[in-house]
Amino acid sequence: MSVKEVKRILVPVDLSESAPEVLDYAQMLQKSMGAELVALHVFDERFLGTLHSINSPVLGNLKLDFHKKGKEELDKICQGREISQRVFVEGHPAKKAVSYAEENNIDLVVMGTHGYTGLDKFVLGSIAEYVVRHSPCPVLTVRTSPK
Repeated sequence: MSVKEVKRILVPVDLSESAPEVLDYAQMLQKSMGAELVALHVFDERFLGTLHSINSPVLGNLKLDFHKKGKEELDKICQGREISQRVFVEGHPAKKAVSYAEENNIDLVVMGTHGYTGLDKFVLGSIAEYVVRHSPCPVLTVRTSPK
């Protein structure tokens, strides 16, 4: 097996307080490898679950507000960093990260993990674990503290 050159790095950004730390790791790798850095934020479709089925202007506006705030936060976190592309999509975060990597020739995924175990992991799920298991390319997880 040969090691593939890393040309594109994907960083799923969850907009948490630890996201800048993960982006710093990714940018360090990006600079040393001469790769492109892509920041991906997935608006979790489960967060406002029923909005898709309810046709209400008020709820529709609420969803638009969340989208707008999410995009603003992504821009804020990415500001001052050498990021080739900022992507904002809607869906299941883990599945969208994997499908984005598959469809966009990503060579490495760098993502944060809070290291939850036991009941916390059961309740919160593990996006990082799903991505590690299903990603078409290597995944580097950056251990961060829950803040």
